Amino acid sequence: MSRLPPLTGLLPTAGGKLLIQMAERKFDTLAELIYWSYANLQMADAACSMHKEKYDRVCYSIRAKAYKSYLIGSWHISDLYRQQIEKLQKSNHSCAYCGRVFATPKEATVDHIFPRIKGGTNEMENIVFACKTCNSSKGDRDMFGWFLEHFGEFPSIYLTANYLKKIYLYAQTNSLLDLPLETLNELDLPFDWHCIPTKYPEPTYFVIDYK
Repeated sequence: MSRLPPLTGLLPTAGGKLLIQMAERKFDTLAELIYWSYANLQMADAACSMHKEKYDRVCYSIRAKAYKSYLIGSWHISDLYRQQIEKLQKSNHSCAYCGRVFATPKEATVDHIFPRIKGGTNEMENIVFACKTCNSSKGDRDMFGWFLEHFGEFPSIYLTANYLKKIYLYAQTNSLLDLPLETLNELDLPFDWHCIPTKYPEPTYFVIDYK
């Protein structure tokens, strides 16, 4: 897999992490943040499917409808995730992070999106195949935050979909969706909510995902 082009708009935080530049929209709860991020992901997926180079009015209407539908509960985070996780699970011939092709199956290691040490499970939805270098580098860090800092790039759509779905399911199971964002800092979570993206690259950035 070819390397994706560098992504602009990455901001260093006080903790030394690289985060996607936040949009002006404000979020009160974790649910609002997750739904907005996933609505943007759905917009990006639709734009790529329509072979658009930039987001337009049609794309923004898809995002608006998705966000509203998630908020009122008429839509559920599932369809896009199912499609992408199937693709992810079939990509066992190369590293899910850097794209390096494995010369032999022995070069592949199993990495957990949510680290085991932080409560991650061995379920297939939490597992990706990674090269030893990426696996060791990521360690027990948040996948999205680590990817941005390590590669200086936005993860692929299928990795992002997997990441967001894992956060959503964990938050749903542990009654976190309606919690104010500031209270999450006091919890020991298997993800860093500050890393949840609110702004996505233009569709051309993800074109490699659709080849």
